Amino acid sequence: MMNFQALIGVVVGGVIALASAWGLERCRQAREARNLAMAFRGEIVALREIVKRRGYLKNLTDTIEAIKRTSQPRILHIPVRRQYFNVFDKNVDKIGMLNAPLPELLATFYIQANAALEDMESIREGIFSGDLQSLAGVYESLHALLADTLSLGDQIIAEIPRQYS
Repeated sequence: MMNFQALIGVVVGGVIALASAWGLERCRQAREARNLAMAFRGEIVALREIVKRRGYLKNLTDTIEAIKRTSQPRILHIPVRRQYFNVFDKNVDKIGMLNAPLPELLATFYIQANAALEDMESIREGIFSGDLQSLAGVYESLHALLADTLSLGDQIIAEIPRQYS
């Protein structure tokens, strides 16, 4: 009878130890996911503010209108000299630990933002140097892409506190 009681004590102690370790690991993972989500939120807030303060959408609208009004080519130079996606680049392998729909929204946001930067670089390099209608179309597409990306960013910014507050 004594051995059975000792065995029960060992099993109960082991279960308690495993449950404690599991609980601590879950808390650590939840804290890490929250911190990661908040870092993404901070980066997206900063990117949104940069686009708004620098007036990129207004400049695109003005450029489109000027091309259509004057029938003259107009090149909008938006230089990008820095890497603005540091949080994403350093943590892309961890977005799967975030709650849905954040991984999908984040991937979409950053792919679209990279495409917008690529378009700006192509415009600056003169790759889109066709007729006026084509040039206006490129600017209109870029405007739509930036507006959609900002809207997606707003959705992410609102979603993160709902999931991680």
